[in-house]
Amino acid sequence: MDIGKSFTYVFDDEQWVQKVVIGALLLLASIIPIVNIFTALVVVGYTLRVLKNVSDGAERPLPHWDNWGEDWLKGLLFVLGMLIYALPAILVGGMAAIITAVTAGKSGEPSSGAQICIFGLQCLTWIWGLLVALWQPAVMIRFAREGRFAAMFEFGALWSLIRAHAGDYIIAIIITFVAQFLSMFGVILCVIGVFLTAFWALLVEAHIYGQVGAPAAPAAVGGEGDFLGPTTYGELTEAPPSTPEEGPKEEE
Repeated sequence: MDIGKSFTYVFDDEQWVQKVVIGALLLLASIIPIVNIFTALVVVGYTLRVLKNVSDGAERPLPHWDNWGEDWLKGLLFVLGMLIYALPAILVGGMAAIITAVTAGKSGEPSSGAQICIFGLQCLTWIWGLLVALWQPAVMIRFAREGRFAAMFEFGALWSLIRAHAGDYIIAIIITFVAQFLSMFGVILCVIGVFLTAFWALLVEAHIYGQVGAPAAPAAVGGEGDFLGPTTYGELTEAPPSTPEEGPKEEE
């Protein structure tokens, strides 16, 4: 995993200024209600394209802003998928709110027993939120690579991805938080600077996750000293053709 490349690859693109400014302006427009339904989802879809390009090994993974409709659709599907994952927390949070409203006395405070119940429900919500946050990168990688809505819920494949790249997966999550922290320094560059650095942080996230999701290179075959991976149970390897043994030559 090339961590440094995730922070600098953006600047290797000849048109990086134009591409980053467009992304920043879309994020800026996302603070406007209703408008953000389009702009924010386009940004999500664009970062998914970047992730796929990185995982495919593209030398210049930043695509042109030339497919807004498809980016919006991909962003919408990804957000819907994550909303489904968040539903248990939303339902539990709603139960806590209902208990608070029903058990509140004249003072406006729920009873002691209700407070314990509410606290327990809030703990479940926090735990679920943490699990979803740790699960989300795998969902993002799978959806970006496969392009299918169902890919976000293929739990066996998602778990296999995490397990196969556990170390890099954890590092990628940490790098994402670091990039988000660094993006806050965009305040120094005034209003638009915040959105420039925020979009840059999204691109860092897309690159580091793209590295995690990159398919492993096939093992080399044929040379002396080449490492061949272990044969999976059920696979058959073809034995080299046998040559008939030569009998003893007759003396002339």
